[in-house]
Amino acid sequence: MKTKKLTKTKAVVILILLAVVLIAAVIICGPASGFLGIGEAIDVCAADVSPRVIDVDYAHVNKILNTSIAPEDMVKMLATINISSEVCGDKLRVDVPHFRTDIESGIEADWDIAEEVGRIYGYDNIPPTLMTGNTFRGRIGEDLKDE
Repeated sequence: MKTKKLTKTKAVVILILLAVVLIAAVIICGPASGFLGIGEAIDVCAADVSPRVIDVDYAHVNKILNTSIAPEDMVKMLATINISSEVCGDKLRVDVPHFRTDIESGIEADWDIAEEVGRIYGYDNIPPTLMTGNTFRGRIGEDLKDE
């Protein structure tokens, strides 16, 4: 097998071409693009990561779960999953981490926090109850049978 010998002239030409390509890439991409580590870092995350604080009715949480967990115990439970909170009168003031997009505001917040507290408290520790409220027999009415 015969190999070709690289002359100094050819090596210089290749190096010059590589330098031209590299300079062209920097010009096209711009130094702020992070190409070759030139320029400052660009944050590509457009999510709102500002702190979010919600007020949760801990009596409603207990009603949802059919429990009588002290609000101070709820604070301790939430702390185990890195959700800081404090008791403020008849509410829990909860600092929602930016990555917990599943925790809503408003009345949904009570249900979301009840879900977390119930999970940590242990579903087996929650006394079972019968369903309450309006119920129906689950039959299709005559007016809907043909649909």
